[in-house]
Amino acid sequence: MASLFDRITHSRISRRRFIQASAAAAAGLSLAGCGNSLTTANADKMTSQEGKWITAACWHNWGGRCLNKAYVVDGVVVRQKTDDTHPDNPNYFQQRACLRGRAQRNQVFGADPGKGDLKHKDGLPHFKKAVHLLL
Repeated sequence: MASLFDRITHSRISRRRFIQASAAAAAGLSLAGCGNSLTTANADKMTSQEGKWITAACWHNWGGRCLNKAYVVDGVVVRQKTDDTHPDNPNYFQQRACLRGRAQRNQVFGADPGKGDLKHKDGLPHFKKAVHLLL
């Protein structure tokens, strides 16, 4: 009996069989990443945090007077929402946040936002942290 290598090198494969085998291999490899590793959030923990909703300016700061509300717990924004004080109807509209401001949530509240004020250092394009002296 011939070895597997000899059988593979001497066999002829059609283009159609090659495409079918490639598609089957790609589908099989893509299924490996479909595993669900998500866990459910603990709702009791989320509701036990004491904070308050404050009205915030639009994160995009374009002057459109968009309404964003931020849920602040210990000085950190945990959630964001828009106007939900009354139902939306043609006579009394809800004041919604703009799409630009809502889309910038990850930039504003991401893992690495700019902390503190920065100022130019000796007119060069380098920045250093601004130190505020409180009198």
